[in-house]
Amino acid sequence: MRKMLLAFAFLTVSGSAWAACTNPLVVKDGTGANRNMSVKTGADTNCQSYFDADTSSNLYTAMTSAISAGTNTIGNIGFDPSQGKGAPASIAINVSTATTTQLVALSGSTKIYVTSFDVIAGGTGNITFVYGTGSSCGTGTTSLTGAYNLTAQAGIAKGSGVAAVLVVPAGNALCVTTNASAQMSGSVSYQQF
Repeated sequence: MRKMLLAFAFLTVSGSAWAACTNPLVVKDGTGANRNMSVKTGADTNCQSYFDADTSSNLYTAMTSAISAGTNTIGNIGFDPSQGKGAPASIAINVSTATTTQLVALSGSTKIYVTSFDVIAGGTGNITFVYGTGSSCGTGTTSLTGAYNLTAQAGIAKGSGVAAVLVVPAGNALCVTTNASAQMSGSVSYQQF
């Protein structure tokens, strides 16, 4: 794709619009080559708007066409895993015993995209994010993280909600496993699709 610096303006001379296609605008592309551009004004149908005569592409159409739903994004920082596919949601982490606790239930063939999480400990213990099927990820339990070894008032946070930091494979639930009777509190932001 050629990078182009384009400066478009609707010009008027003596109160009327600049005549279409009589004098093409010339702009430089990313390689320094000249590109001849025509301008469509009013109801004139004799030429295309912002037409690149060298590549026969209608730049106006390309710049103003709608972004199709589902796969294209514009203006994002980072990568939004949903791209319009999944609604953001959040769930609390509230565990006080040595156990495996389901946070997000499996849903058929969908994946779970964790976009951020935070945990703070009320005592000494480990917490591990896992996935699996069955009751509280009891079948096919697989670690998504290592065991975060936390002490009282210590915690961990990861992600900003913009991009996935953990991905649970399709057809699995998201759970946490703890190894002590220490309160683990926090939250998980995720999307499921």
